[in-house]
Amino acid sequence: MRTIIENPFERYYVRLDGDRVVSTKFVPRLEFFEQEHSLRARIRNNQNIYTIFNLEDIIKAEKEKNGKDSYFQGLFGERILHVVLENLILETKKRAKEKKPKREIEGGVIYAEEKHIRNEFIATFNDRYLLKHKGKTNFIIIESTEDTDKRRYWYQQEKSGYCAKEIDGLAYMHLGRDMYLIVAESKTSTKWHVIEEDLEKTARCLLEPFNSLFPEHKLIYLFLAPNELLYTGEGFLREGTKRLIWSFDDQNIPVILVSMPEPKRSLKEWSKKATIYTGLADELFSRYNKLN
Repeated sequence: MRTIIENPFERYYVRLDGDRVVSTKFVPRLEFFEQEHSLRARIRNNQNIYTIFNLEDIIKAEKEKNGKDSYFQGLFGERILHVVLENLILETKKRAKEKKPKREIEGGVIYAEEKHIRNEFIATFNDRYLLKHKGKTNFIIIESTEDTDKRRYWYQQEKSGYCAKEIDGLAYMHLGRDMYLIVAESKTSTKWHVIEEDLEKTARCLLEPFNSLFPEHKLIYLFLAPNELLYTGEGFLREGTKRLIWSFDDQNIPVILVSMPEPKRSLKEWSKKATIYTGLADELFSRYNKLN
């Protein structure tokens, strides 16, 4: 008879009493280090330092002409999400180990090494779906469509014969024979009407591919966003937050809500600062090119 193992993430699954969350909220234990041209973060009592922003981002944004406020806010949100996932996995592994020291535990955040980021390697695939890296911590799900039956699409399937869904972050944990996969998304907007998404479609787009690619895993959806987006000033859930929870609940996917941790200077301020720096860098490069 197989031993039933307690789900280590269940305490954070959203449970509601009316408009209030009555389950335990996961609160990231992050520390930020702010300097004039860089923002870094680390998990408390952990030595690893994670870069949220530095001058390299300005140079890259200028080169790719992406130096806009919204671009940097999205970039910061995805990088903070990576640290939040690391924090969640570390704390959950520690708590599980304390309960049963001899139990086999493995887990971590899935990401591409720096030297492989541009390669966009495939993580896994089957005859219908393909999961590939898209940057350091991002992924993209590519799904075969009916068009792939046409011969002219055999040679350019990723470009023409597939439809895709982007993923901001992935983490996993194996606890004995139980396996968990956390599919994570970050938003930096404070207004639900700005997030133009069909939440029901999003839930389905995640359920079907990941159940197909990882049939032995229990799926968990983690949503990282500003506290103002998730809750009212009185601590009640906003209507958009409830719709998100219900859409995943309809697909039997538990949801973990996490309020975005903020440095002393808000992410909005940091994105504006980065945008200004990128504009200055663009001007300097233009002058240099004219002189040469």
